[in-house]
Amino acid sequence: MFRVLAVGDDRAFLELTRAWLTQLRDIQVETTTSPMQGLDMLAKTRYDALVSDYEMSEMDGVLLLKEVRRRGMAIPFIIFSDCSRKDAIIDALNCGADFYLRRGGDPSAQSAELRNMILQAVGRRQAEAIYQSTFEHTGAATFIIEGDMTISLVNSEFTDLTGYRQEEVEGKVPLTALVTREERERLSGYHRARRMDRSSAPRTYEFQLIDRHGSPKDVCMTVGVIPGTDRSVASMIDVSDRKQFEKELHTAH
Repeated sequence: MFRVLAVGDDRAFLELTRAWLTQLRDIQVETTTSPMQGLDMLAKTRYDALVSDYEMSEMDGVLLLKEVRRRGMAIPFIIFSDCSRKDAIIDALNCGADFYLRRGGDPSAQSAELRNMILQAVGRRQAEAIYQSTFEHTGAATFIIEGDMTISLVNSEFTDLTGYRQEEVEGKVPLTALVTREERERLSGYHRARRMDRSSAPRTYEFQLIDRHGSPKDVCMTVGVIPGTDRSVASMIDVSDRKQFEKELHTAH
């Protein structure tokens, strides 16, 4: 059962939204005519999606959206309005609305479109939450590498291993900045080759990582291209102790 909050100071809008969405038995709708009350309801109750009108006297739909996002709520947000101004639509989408649906036209087709938007947005958020949870709990330093080798997403194990804070790395630092000068060309070559022919570069290999304090660490990295993108997902484990043991064993013999 999905729980949807509908916000709008036009009662006809709220009743229309409720009637359309409750045609599916798996959607439950609660309504409020006050955006401020809607924010209180969001703070106290878990909703799966929010449907808002755009033009409201207390605050418009974009201001409500901004406040929802400012409070750290990632709830799917759909603006369902008869406002057709292009600037309003662009502003809403730029501020993080999942969809903007104009009211009007065939009621049957539009009710189906609104329901599909909600189901799609909720499904996408659920998939993102599962992905984020899996990414964060891999037990290894895991990160996403963009096509230009910039590191765009890291987990807590990555920050523990490298000493870098998340905000210092994401979208700012290329993988090549974290390796010795001698290793940069090798890793860059693997990265390029992997995009032309995935079998032409090793999936797992070892190299020396340079942490935030300039200390070298021997790591073993496994990397693969994310299908349909030029991104790679990689995970690293520290093998410095193993390498030191192997070195001592070799010296002893």
